[in-house]
Amino acid sequence: MSEAVDVRPRCYGGFSQLLLLPFTVLGLLCAALLLRLLLEGFGMLFVWPDNRGQHAQMLYEQDRRDLARTPWPDRWRSISSTWLDPKRSVQLTSLSNPWVELQNRLPAVPRILGRKTPRLPWAKQRSGVKEAVSAAWHSALSVGIRSLLLLQALPLLILSALVGTVDGLVQRQVRCFNVQRESGYLHHRAKALFVPLTLLPGFMYLVLPISMSIASFAIVSAILSGLMAAIAIGTFKKHL
Repeated sequence: MSEAVDVRPRCYGGFSQLLLLPFTVLGLLCAALLLRLLLEGFGMLFVWPDNRGQHAQMLYEQDRRDLARTPWPDRWRSISSTWLDPKRSVQLTSLSNPWVELQNRLPAVPRILGRKTPRLPWAKQRSGVKEAVSAAWHSALSVGIRSLLLLQALPLLILSALVGTVDGLVQRQVRCFNVQRESGYLHHRAKALFVPLTLLPGFMYLVLPISMSIASFAIVSAILSGLMAAIAIGTFKKHL
């Protein structure tokens, strides 16, 4: 007689999830960086073909100014002025392209054998590769800066989750006092959607290649996290 095989997904406990949290955050950052590079490349080809690599550089400089205006200690400002200095980060773009310079100087060479000096068809391709690498570098720096900005919104998310928890406890006590029935479906759905809905606005802030204020994404994330916490705690079945 064959035994039944349990095909349910394995559920990790709270301690295991805490240990896996750094790897989860690292995976989200890598996924955000990959999507950001893909969107930046798509924009360079179809959306802003005139700006090309300058678009990523302008976004990086705007994010760097936002980081420098933060009310946190001068640690972020020192990072912004030292490690994220545009004079150091734009070294790749400031380097002259020898192939382009050579192609510009070749017409000045006298004609050889009665023919004009041949042009270099690959010089334009080298310039395109240089712009793509510069855009990728500035996009990676922009994702790093926005990650630091999202880190500053962490106290707001914690406060919102605590407010939602208190509100859920109050709703639960009111329900128990009025002898009302709870909804296990709402509890499990809200519990499952708490982390995705909390991280989704921040993930979108990292991915979108446009200049937007972090306040809008942080407020949306705080509202969603507080709402899901209130629903999950308010519909909790077991006694506390």
